[in-house]
Amino acid sequence: MVDEEGGALVPEGGLLLTPHADFPYTVTAIRQFRAAGIDSLKAMVNLGSAVLGGRDPQVRFENWLRSPTIYERQLNNRQKRDLLEALIDEDPFNSFRRVDGQNRPVEKRAVVIIMDLTRQFPVGLIRFYPRPEDYPLRIAGYKLEVHDGITFKRGQEEEVSQARVGSNYLGLGGEITVKEGSVPVFRQLLLEQSNTVDTVVVDLDPPEYMQQFKFRSLTGIDYDIAEFEVFNEGFPPVAVFLSKPLPLDPDGIDAIQDYLDGDLSRRVELDQLQGGTLGRISWDEEKIGDPAASSMLVSIQTGFTPEPLVLIRLNANGDQVEWRPNASVVDHREGSTTEGETINLDNPLLRAAARDIWNALSDHERASAQTTFPEYSDPNTVPAANKRDRQSNDLPRLPDPVFWSGFQPVENGQRINVPGERPFFQLRIGFSSTDRRSATSIRNLRIEQLFPPILQQVVAEIVPAAGIVAGRDTLFTYALRPNFRADDSGFNRIRIPTPAIVSEVLDVEFAYGRQSLERSESVAFETVARTENLFVLGIPKVEPSMSHDDSLVVLVKFRGRVLDVKTNFNGHVFLDTVGLGSEVDYSNIIFLTEPTDDGGLDTVATILPQRILEGDVLSFTEDMSDRNTLDVVTSVALAIEDVVARVSIEPNPFTPNGDGINDAATITYDILRVVESVPVVVEVYDLSGRVVRHWTNERSVGSFTEAWDGTNDDDNLVPPGLYLIKLTGDTDNGDFVSTRVVSVVY
Repeated sequence: MVDEEGGALVPEGGLLLTPHADFPYTVTAIRQFRAAGIDSLKAMVNLGSAVLGGRDPQVRFENWLRSPTIYERQLNNRQKRDLLEALIDEDPFNSFRRVDGQNRPVEKRAVVIIMDLTRQFPVGLIRFYPRPEDYPLRIAGYKLEVHDGITFKRGQEEEVSQARVGSNYLGLGGEITVKEGSVPVFRQLLLEQSNTVDTVVVDLDPPEYMQQFKFRSLTGIDYDIAEFEVFNEGFPPVAVFLSKPLPLDPDGIDAIQDYLDGDLSRRVELDQLQGGTLGRISWDEEKIGDPAASSMLVSIQTGFTPEPLVLIRLNANGDQVEWRPNASVVDHREGSTTEGETINLDNPLLRAAARDIWNALSDHERASAQTTFPEYSDPNTVPAANKRDRQSNDLPRLPDPVFWSGFQPVENGQRINVPGERPFFQLRIGFSSTDRRSATSIRNLRIEQLFPPILQQVVAEIVPAAGIVAGRDTLFTYALRPNFRADDSGFNRIRIPTPAIVSEVLDVEFAYGRQSLERSESVAFETVARTENLFVLGIPKVEPSMSHDDSLVVLVKFRGRVLDVKTNFNGHVFLDTVGLGSEVDYSNIIFLTEPTDDGGLDTVATILPQRILEGDVLSFTEDMSDRNTLDVVTSVALAIEDVVARVSIEPNPFTPNGDGINDAATITYDILRVVESVPVVVEVYDLSGRVVRHWTNERSVGSFTEAWDGTNDDDNLVPPGLYLIKLTGDTDNGDFVSTRVVSVVY
């Protein structure tokens, strides 16, 4: 009898925790355990249910829970699948039952069942048992073999996209390792031909890494198996979590869930969703066990459609295609007999031309005609046989490179580096561990966003974009075309990075035109901030009423020199409503701060700048090297004088007499078009050719300064007179040298 404060809680012999029950969490239940002297419970996860239970039943039955046995003719595939799924449904009264019926013998001997967990797991306990009946039908003879997920007879490892997570959510999965054309090596774990126990238990101490299990019955006597349970104790060496594609608009959560569950009518709502401007991503991270033994990598991608993958199927003609069954599209091929007509891409009479017709479609036409995830998951629309080629290999599920950005890794607290302003995003988190007792966990993942964004999108290009001479001042035109929705708030600031040396901003114009400019006018602007890495312009507010069917173009003209082989000018726009000044840090997310009583700073406003996308804005003249890009490429045909260029010395002469005026000579120079840092040697010679002072710095592409205070290598002042300052850039192509004369006076 268990007592608590004089009251009988559980009669003697009663169960405190029944099989298959959740852990105790109420105060009363915990008191019962403490009163019974139990202060800890060992927790393990049943992998059959946890790993395989959430997968698409059709694919689970084909790939990961299968039986190659030829059963009696009366047992169809659906019945066979139901029998197998009873092994992992965590319902002990629903079983894999092999009992002779009247006038219907059932094959029981040599029935083979294979369970593949898709990953290695440290397994600490295996057990299986019959239904809990008065006279249970225990299995009299069996054999159990296991595969460690590593040992194969032949074949090569290849990473392919497969289903990972989510109820009935095949095909949007992470990277798992399969062995194409290979045979796993199983080892025998159990062999029993005269079993007398109901529950067969294999306790593994220490736990062993396992991935596949092959169970074989060795009896002709009736039996059933209620559950085949595999419990892990620890963490797998590698795991991947992949989220469903999620909308940035919270109002789209229900629509995406219904759509992925098969409700195609919700697709209309999803196509109308808008994106938000993305800020930082952050999460809470915890280390379990040895912190150095585990790691985690978070990646994110954004997209325009709820389908991050292109799903390949086999159509009735035997071709591997990405369009939905009997997709109807317009034939855009010029001169074809069906030009302008709506045709069925699966029509066998058009089989030879189907691929050309598909390729002639626009990106949006192809996106609307591709096989959707709900269709691919529906066996009535895409049968299982149509997901494999004629050699029974799974057909690929390919990342969509047109409407999705591709996964990019992010760090905790970092600004998200994939394009925002897209309606959907998807997270992938990879975990790895070298110790089964160690892992990294993540919780409370947060994404900062501005929703809705200040405008639908803004596209820009820069000219000239090619043929630039490195190190030479060039007049650039930065052309932006904003695309607005009616209720967008607009912008009044443009932030342009300056990986080049910008000498001045000459003009800002509001212009109008689609392909070429029809009219333009200069507008007042101010340089709100300027650093070595960027400049921020304040302009009159640009808003939807000004766009005139997206014909508005904002032209920024500035003069600068590029130093590298390729220089990128990806910028941002934002709306400043609080009057940010030059003291604000504009390098990333913009924070407006104010001092606190304790001497710190408190953030009172946050601005998420919206990314400028590159694209075709205007058709500039040929001499302006219009490439519809934000990359500026220097010419390889035009030779540059030196890797070390634009060397100047100021003041010259200088007077190192310690009076605080012109005490040192400042040497300014550019390093051009090197792919990695190079040593730059600075040497000072007297007129006799003797080196009086020298030093070396590692320099990459950029503009740099050195200072000479008039001393020699012994820290003594040199005599007055003329000296030569020689700068040498040491590269793989030889030394590039620039020399200047400087005068020292007292």
